[in-house]
Amino acid sequence: MDFAGAMASAASALTIVKQLNDVDRSLSEGELKAKIASLYVSLADVKMALADAHQELQAKDREIAELKKRTATAQADDRTSRASIRRSQRKGERPSVLSKLSVGKRADQTGQSTPGTSMPTM
Repeated sequence: MDFAGAMASAASALTIVKQLNDVDRSLSEGELKAKIASLYVSLADVKMALADAHQELQAKDREIAELKKRTATAQADDRTSRASIRRSQRKGERPSVLSKLSVGKRADQTGQSTPGTSMPTM
């Protein structure tokens, strides 16, 4: 059950509470017990729906944390590769083919290409 279901169950429970509050003294004991039982069912539905929603939110939070971790790792790897290429270029050396490939590969994976990181043509 989702939030909409929880809200519907809560609205139903509140309606029953209002009816019980406005109860006519002529209401039979059986009718009163039936309304209270209905109230318990509605409140149990609300509790279950909120527990389900809580679990879904925790799962989403874990997924977000994992994606942030992956992104940070990929960015750190990218910075390391680019720094290695820049050091090589400052020394007058040609960057190794492997370093060019790893940076170009990362650019292909993200779908973004940055200057100096394209795959070498062979």
